[in-house]
Amino acid sequence: MTTVLTASPVVRTTTGDVRGRRDAGIETYLGVPYAAPPVGPLRYRKPRRHPGWEGVRPAVAFGDAPVQPVFDDPSQKRYGVFEETSEDCLALNVWTPAADPAARLPVIVFLHGGGYIGGSGSVPVYGGGVHAREGVVWVTVNHRLGGPGFMYLDELFPGLEGTGHLGIWDQMRALEWLRENVAGFGGDPDRIAVAGSSAGALSVAAMLAAPAGQDLFRRGLILSSRAGHATLDTEEATAVARVFLDDIGVAPGDLDALMAVPAQRLALHPRLVFGPMRAAAGRYPVGAVVDGDLLTAPVIDAIRGGAGGHVDVVAGTTTEESRGDVLDEYGEPRPGVSLDAAARLPPCADLGIYHRSLAAQGLPVDDAELTIAVASDDVMVQPTLALAAARARAGGSGATYVYRFGWRSPNAGGRTGAHHGLPNPFLTGQLQLSGWRTWLGPNPPLDTADAFRRAAQAFAATGDPNHGQLPRWDPYTLPRRPTLWLGEDVTVVDDPQRERRELWAPVYDPQESP
Repeated sequence: MTTVLTASPVVRTTTGDVRGRRDAGIETYLGVPYAAPPVGPLRYRKPRRHPGWEGVRPAVAFGDAPVQPVFDDPSQKRYGVFEETSEDCLALNVWTPAADPAARLPVIVFLHGGGYIGGSGSVPVYGGGVHAREGVVWVTVNHRLGGPGFMYLDELFPGLEGTGHLGIWDQMRALEWLRENVAGFGGDPDRIAVAGSSAGALSVAAMLAAPAGQDLFRRGLILSSRAGHATLDTEEATAVARVFLDDIGVAPGDLDALMAVPAQRLALHPRLVFGPMRAAAGRYPVGAVVDGDLLTAPVIDAIRGGAGGHVDVVAGTTTEESRGDVLDEYGEPRPGVSLDAAARLPPCADLGIYHRSLAAQGLPVDDAELTIAVASDDVMVQPTLALAAARARAGGSGATYVYRFGWRSPNAGGRTGAHHGLPNPFLTGQLQLSGWRTWLGPNPPLDTADAFRRAAQAFAATGDPNHGQLPRWDPYTLPRRPTLWLGEDVTVVDDPQRERRELWAPVYDPQESP
């Protein structure tokens, strides 16, 4: 079937005119530069304003994906394999009902996941066509990843500054560009919600804490991440960078050699990240750094002190975030993964809490399921609840809403469960993509997907995610802790899995009363 383009709309921006395309009532503007290409002398520098262009620039195809490795995991095929990658990647993509400056529509800016080593805003499941048809301007952003975006080199190369999280500086530059230009695409610059999944959610949390991020947005969605508990200090980040330099064969201080390394060699392969880099840091080694520039304190500490308290936030996780780390896409244990759940618990914690919790959910009480439950709490669920509690205690003007995504994929006989990344097609409405059909099965709950997607839209529009398809979802307050539970049905539950939360409080929420 041939797609007929009915028109070629043009939008004027502060950097030049861009020509998109209109199809079936939706306008798209793809590969729009928001900053100067970070190449040549701008490699390992903060993003600069784009110098602009003459004439009308075509914006009908995605730009290059950021430099990244090709992942070996078959499950990653859902997110695409990128043929074209480049350091010249600082571009964004816009889906809009109409590029009418008078429209003043709510805007959702989506920051992709991928552990800061992979991903792109061009991934089909992140597409914004459904949101645009429903009256929201949807934006995805490409930013630097891996070595160029997240290696902290300030202490190893005199003259470099701001490295370690240049990808987050890129994201903030994109938000600055959008505040200047999104009205031309039909968006309201005063109603920009920034949504991040996984690593993208870490960026949203970091921007809440960063002094330079305080005026960029008023609404944030933190979806499936450690939610402020993943910040590196400069000693850890420098140790990781030494591993990186050894891998690419560059001596500390040899800036000319660093600048001469071919771009693709700067990608961070998972074998390096989860091997020697993780050993050097003692935990996941790629993320924001407390460098006194972007961050002056660990993200969670800044939020406990009230940073970002003026921003309305939605935060949540799936119930089984670590399932894909423990079991492969066929539901089989991954080689080398320990199934000793008790060893992952805080000292003196009772594994019996998890026995009771799994039994109450109707799940098998076996080593794999216990490990998944404990690891999911440790890695994402409890850090997210601690962030929500910290914001509730800090008492800022911004509300916090918490959800838990519990719908379980039928893939692999149900062994795939409510795994990390599963909510993405629910958020975007992209439930029929071929790469996701196996994971979602023939009958994903459309009512749940609609409720989740429209909650994000209502939140972007007003700061309140409630709408006609939801039960009353109140802000997260203590001690009640109301939580939207997204399963086959959508309900609101106060303080779900309380025993599990209290078990982890000494680790993630030390302010919680015994």
